[in-house]
Formats: sequence, C-alpha cells, structure tokens
Amino acid sequence: SNGAWNDAPMTPKDRMHTPEARQEEMAWLQRIGASGIKVDFFGGDKQAVMVLYDEILRDAARFGLSVNFHGTTLPRGWSRMYPNFATNEAVRGMEFVTFDQPGADAQPVHCTVLPFTRNPVGPMDFTPVIVDQRLGPAGDGPHRRTRLSFELALPVLYHSPVTHFGLTPSDRRLLPPAAEDYLREVPTVWDEVHYVDGYPGRFAALARRRGQQWWVAGINGTQEEITFVLPEKLSGLPWLTLEDADFNQVAGGERGPHGAPIRLKPHGGVIMWTPGD
Repeated sequence: SNGAWNDAPMTPKDRMHTPEARQEEMAWLQRIGASGIKVDFFGGDKQAVMVLYDEILRDAARFGLSVNFHGTTLPRGWSRMYPNFATNEAVRGMEFVTFDQPGADAQPVHCTVLPFTRNPVGPMDFTPVIVDQRLGPAGDGPHRRTRLSFELALPVLYHSPVTHFGLTPSDRRLLPPAAEDYLREVPTVWDEVHYVDGYPGRFAALARRRGQQWWVAGINGTQEEITFVLPEKLSGLPWLTLEDADFNQVAGGERGPHGAPIRLKPHGGVIMWTPGD
C-alpha cells in the first residue's frame, strides 16, 4: 500500500495509495491476465487507511480483480459488501512461528484459540501447513512443536477462500503422497460449518460441508491426549482419514457408532472426509 505513512522496504511500492497509481496498476494487471492482488503493509486503522481499503476494493472490482489484504485490520463486513474480497490476514499467522523459538512454542495453543476468536469475524489468511522440523530460510531456525497431522488439519479448521500453504517446492520431498493429494483436493469454500467440540487454548474440532462431502478437522494444543466424538448426524458415515501413524496411505471405514471417541495425540490433529463423487 505504502504512501507517506509507510516506509516498508518491500516492493512494488506506491502502487495502491492514490487513485491514479492504483487504476494504472490495475489496468496493467487486467491486460496481462492477473486475477487478483495481494496488498500489504497498511498504516494502522486511521480514517484515511480505512477509506483506502474501500477504494482498493471498488477499483479492483472495476478491473475484475480479487483482493487479499495483509498487514491489515479485521475484515468487518467486506465479504458481504464486496464480492471480489477474497481474504485477509489480520492474525498472528504462521510467519511468527518461524521467527523465534518462543513463537514456535506458542503455536499449538495459539492455533486452538483462532477458530473461536479471529476466524468467526471473517476469512483468515493464516498461511497454514509447515512440514520442516526446523524452520527459517536456512532450515536452522526454531523447532516445530506440532505433529504433521496438526498442520494438515489447519486448512479445514481455518476458513480462507484463498488458502496459501506455508510450503516451498522443496517441501514436497517431506510430504507423503497421501498428504500431498489431500492438500491438492481440500476445498477452500464451504456450504456449511458445524462446531464439533473444543475449548480455546486446549483443542478445536469443526465439521465443514462442500456439496455432499463432509470434512472434519481437529487439533490438540495440549501435551495430553484428548478425545472428542462426532455429532450424531455425522457418525457412522464412511470416512477417509489421514492417520498420524502412516501418512503414506488413506485409511477408510466407518468411525463407529455415535459416541465412539476420536483421539487427538499431544500437539496432534485429525483430518477426516467422506468419499467424493
């Protein structure tokens, strides 16, 4: 976004802060076939910046561009007002996990809070899923504290119509085939969502429906095993599950009668979905 209030060094700079610069940039993006923009580094919540959000969304709609805001305020009603608003950050996202060890240590608990606090307000571009055991650009940064199942559950647990995974091309070597297939197929927009179980700071489990297909995700922020049960309407269905013990295959079968426990290992998660068409 830039402008006089913002001295962030990242580029391109000063392309969104005035109508003339913004419309020239958006016209060029439209000509080259871009479908959306990601605008970062907004200068607080003062009135001029709040107006700028609306101006960017309106101009982007004129040029057929969707919008993802980062370094931004909470999305208060933008999803209903602007069809081209895709998602925004407004969260202490995955990048903070990579900065230092205290941030990585806090991740399991922090991630269980967001489904109850930040995400109900609007879409949340958390940039989920990290698979390296050591984080940072050189792989010598903080140690990841979560299990792979925890990371893989986040794209279902968190809602963002555009989901950016926190992966690099080289991370594919760390992903078992079944996990890679799951990330390729997991939806990003949903028709229905149900609270299953949880408590902020301990664990969270949600069920989401896309068409006729149901997806369930749960994460455990504690160092103890936690169990939950599916709601009656979802119990007894044929579920495909990625298991902690073996991510090289997808386990199939019913999850038992209503009341049968689903176990979350310490700092672990679960991902389940009903077979598609």
